[in-house]
Amino acid sequence: MKIIRGLTKAPVLVVDRQYDSTEKTAAVKAGADEYIKWTDSYLEETIASGLALIRRYTELNQTKQQPSSIISRGTLFINVDYHKVFINSQEVEFPRYEFNLLCLLASSPGRVFTNEQLYRDIWGDDYLRDADNGLHSCLNRIRRKLEEAGCTSCRIENIRGVGYRFVQDDT
Repeated sequence: MKIIRGLTKAPVLVVDRQYDSTEKTAAVKAGADEYIKWTDSYLEETIASGLALIRRYTELNQTKQQPSSIISRGTLFINVDYHKVFINSQEVEFPRYEFNLLCLLASSPGRVFTNEQLYRDIWGDDYLRDADNGLHSCLNRIRRKLEEAGCTSCRIENIRGVGYRFVQDDT
């Protein structure tokens, strides 16, 4: 039982024709989630208990993994949940698209995002060459705000012919 529990987080159900309280206690202490008696006359009850155990593990106890709600890059702090950006301890306003674009880039320093990826991820539309102006304008506003707030530890670089990346200096 201990080996099985060490290998998986799946529910462990022990079914036995002979109910033994000592064996049940030992099985639960060793890692079993449930111990039930199997009888042909209570077959429906046994199956219902097994299904309830599976439901508890698959529906009720699942936690959704969420990305980190804080992105910290040098003197830049982004609180994703509260839609707030702090540069050198001063709050700086970023409208929705600028905020989302900054979060995306800052979440993966050094990673190069193509114009197509950025546009699709932020605006959710199919990329068209005409969209470059809106993307470039948004990036320029972000860069200007970072510069005006004195953010010297990070910047957004243009990778000619490819896209953009967020760079954090090691200071």
